[in-house]
Order: sequence, then C-alpha cells, then structure tokens
Amino acid sequence: MRRLVLLLLLAVSTGSSCCPQPIAAAQSEGAVRRVNAPHFGDEIIWTEAGLLWFGTAELKSDRTPPGRNYVDVRVAYTDDELVVCANVVDYFIWYDQDAQPSRDLTQYDALAIYLDTRHDRSPIPQQDDYFFLTGLCLYDCGDGSDYRRQGQGTGATWDTTWSGGWTAHTWASWWCNPGPNSNDCGIDFGWWTYVHVPWSTLGRAGPPGSGDVWGMGILLYDRDSQPPAGYVAPETWLATLSTNSPSTWGEIVFDPLPYQPRSAVVTGTTVIQRGLEESVVEDSWVGGGGTCSGGHEGDPDQDNHGSDTSLFVANQQLIADFPCFSKSYLRFGLDTVPPGKVILSATLTLHHWGNANPSEAQPSLVQVFAVDSTWEEQSLAWNNAPLARERLSATWVEPLTQFPGWPGVLYEWDVTKAVAEAYASGEQLSIALYSADTASHSSKYFTSSETGDWNAEGRPRLKVIWGEPGGGFRTYLPLVMKQE
Repeated sequence: MRRLVLLLLLAVSTGSSCCPQPIAAAQSEGAVRRVNAPHFGDEIIWTEAGLLWFGTAELKSDRTPPGRNYVDVRVAYTDDELVVCANVVDYFIWYDQDAQPSRDLTQYDALAIYLDTRHDRSPIPQQDDYFFLTGLCLYDCGDGSDYRRQGQGTGATWDTTWSGGWTAHTWASWWCNPGPNSNDCGIDFGWWTYVHVPWSTLGRAGPPGSGDVWGMGILLYDRDSQPPAGYVAPETWLATLSTNSPSTWGEIVFDPLPYQPRSAVVTGTTVIQRGLEESVVEDSWVGGGGTCSGGHEGDPDQDNHGSDTSLFVANQQLIADFPCFSKSYLRFGLDTVPPGKVILSATLTLHHWGNANPSEAQPSLVQVFAVDSTWEEQSLAWNNAPLARERLSATWVEPLTQFPGWPGVLYEWDVTKAVAEAYASGEQLSIALYSADTASHSSKYFTSSETGDWNAEGRPRLKVIWGEPGGGFRTYLPLVMKQE
C-alpha cells in the first residue's frame, strides 16, 4: 500500500470541560441511512470495511480559501473495540498548535463521532449516548490528550467531564512546504483520523451481537485560515444530525444478518437490460474515471459522464490521489416485473474489461449500495450524487493483466433486498458502486449501458426471480464475499 504519511499521532484519553457546540439539524432527510460494520477477529482489513460518505468537495477556480470538505468513512470492529477511519478531502489544513484542555478544538480541523448504544433514538442525550472528538495535530502533540474531547449523556445534556479510555491517530497530506497552517504555497490535500473506542469504555464486556443496531452520527469541523478567519460550515452525516438529539442520527449495523425474502413459489424470471423489451436502465459515473481527472483536477459540480460507454469504481487511502476516486450509479425500472409478486432473488451483473496499472493493481472488494433515486443520468456529478442508504453486498473483482476481450469478465452482486423494497413501493431500483480500497491503482473499469449493440451482452443486467405469495419457501442467500 502506498501512502503519504507525514506524521502519526498516538493519543490517550483525558477528560475535558470543553465540548463541541450544539449543531442543529440542517435539513430533512427521508430515508434511514446506515453503515454495515464487519467483524474482524484481530487485525482489521480496511479494504473490507463498511463504508459511508458525505460532504462536498469544493475548490474555487483560483484555489483560494475557503473550500468545502468531502469525507469517506470506513467502519469495522473487533472483539475489543470499534474502529472508525475518516479520510477527509481538505484543501486548506489548519490545526491548533497550542491546544490545551480548555481550548475549543472545533475552531480547527476536527471530527466528532456520536454513538447511541441502545438505539433508543432519544430526543436528548441519555447515559447510553457518547461522543468522541478528535482534533488534527501534526507536530509537538505531546501524548495527544490535548487533542481529544469526549462526553456522555446525562438525560438532559452532555457530561464533558466524563472520561473513558480511547485512542486516535492522525495523518495529513499536502502539496508543498510550509503546508498546513499556511495558505501561501497552494492547496493541501487532506487528512486522516483513526478512532479506536474499546467496548469497555462504552460499559460493555464485549462487542454487540450480529445484527445489532446502534445510532451513529458524524460531524466534521473545518477551518481554512487562521481563526477567526476561514470558518467553514460543518459537514454532517446525516444531514438531519443534531448533536443534542440522537433521534436525528444515522445507524450502524454490526455484522448484518443475511436478507431473507418472503415465502413464495418460484414462478418467473425477469431480465432487465437496455435493449431488452421495454427495459429502462440508466447509468453514469462520477469522479476521476480512468484518467484521474476528478477532484481538485476537475470540477466536481459539473463533470458528467452519463453518455460514457464505461463505468468506474476506485478509492484508496492516499487522499492526495482524490482525483482518481470514482463511483458508479445505476438505475433499473421494475415495471417489467409483473405486479403482485414476491421478489425472491435479484442479481446485478457487470462486465469488467480493464483496470489501472495492471502490473501493480490489487483485487478490489466492490461494494453495492442502495441510494436515493434523486439523480439524473445526464446531470449526475460528484457533489450532487446521492449518499448511500446501506450496503447490499460486495464482490471481489480481480485485476486484469491484459484485455480479456468483449464482453469482459462477468461479476455479480446480490441486490435482492433493495429490489424487493423498491418493487413494494412502486419505485425504480437505484444503486451505487464504490469500494473501501486502500492501495493505489485501485480503479476497476466496467461496461455501461451506452456500449454499442455489438457488445449488448456486456451491458449492466438485473435478473429478478419472483414468485407467487403464500406458497412454499425457497431460500436465495446473498452472494458470499471472498475472504483473504
């Protein structure tokens, strides 16, 4: 794995009377959003972590502050702790060089994680609710305790004198010296934080059980110049997040249980693919594609690829390579599935035809997510693309060392749950593909629906198996992820 690591900070916990200022909900957000956290016995493999994203990557054409931040968040847990890794695109990095327990870390670059361990969705913080705030530090950080804050709910507000043991690590990446805390040299790239919260800190003897659900919220603070200048409005997950109201947070699901369809007798199959009967299929990608021309190298608000014959998926740990990150979005109309049926199985098929740097490319665990169907094929861009509702499944995609010939190498993803829910509500299936890859050269290239009729077989395909309600039970388990 290639990473530009400028400094590692190991921090230990301390109590503090200083806490984040209350943030009220910004706007309404209809669908519940959740991140699925996989369980690892000891060492976490971040490529296989749960994934969510939020925020806006915004850089002025003259590359002057302020900018806006985008965040990828990887989530996983072990027998001992919950671990959250946030990868922040930040073009102007500022951190407090003289942090003390009384200082407000939210006046600089910092990230807060909120947990509702009973998932009781209280309107005010209860004793089962916690927050953990980590501030960026690069030099002379001491033991790191001055760059951390925490709190526990009281039933009315936050007790910021509460102290529980946890650790955090921070990294950063920039263009040239003097780098952070100076805007004289051009743009920076961003920073990372890894937050480790032991179960004992949360009053538990061990991890939650498989399928358990907690509330979770994330709040990113940003400063793009020396305070009091350079204020940037916080980014939040969810958009509805109010720091003092767990009822407005998203969800974290621990080691989710497989989706089980309703009982039914298999009676039919519908294949949805552009060019077949009355199939409605739309797709587009956002980001850097195969040329790494997204992010701060492109225009995240304007770049649209709805007419491209390819789809791209790419991510990595090195935030300086944000121009290479890519997501793909697909939408399938379900009108060709007869009404009144039970969805027993739904499989997405894509054909892989290439990838970045074949001699160094690594396998990618490409994840598929249910997303809101609020995007348009010919106007979709990085900053207006919908967020994930939840991960549906994931499939390992192996790198290609040479062109395999058309239509490419076939890969499949289980999307049964999302199809069943969309079908029941009379909506289209809307999904996104992204990865939690950490290595460089992670981009994987797939064929889109815009490919010519000569390669019709290679177009994205949705196969739906359906049945009559009330009959015998047939089980269709989700696709199994390859484990290393």
